[in-house]
Amino acid sequence: MARKIIFTIDDEILNKPDMASRLNNESVDGALEYCVSSYIAKTFRVAAENIGGDSNFDEVSEFYDKAFEDNN
Repeated sequence: MARKIIFTIDDEILNKPDMASRLNNESVDGALEYCVSSYIAKTFRVAAENIGGDSNFDEVSEFYDKAFEDNN
């Protein structure tokens, strides 16, 4: 399911993904979705490392690591 979000971002920052997406013939939407997925994976991985040893967090980290790999 996709949901529409609206936010404000500096023009200089927004122009860079736009240029990169044109160079790779990709959509900006796809690039931004990739960035959010990467952020989520990193956040859960760091949280799991900080909690340490709790298998539930290890499983969550593995899940988001897989999601990150699938988006590459």
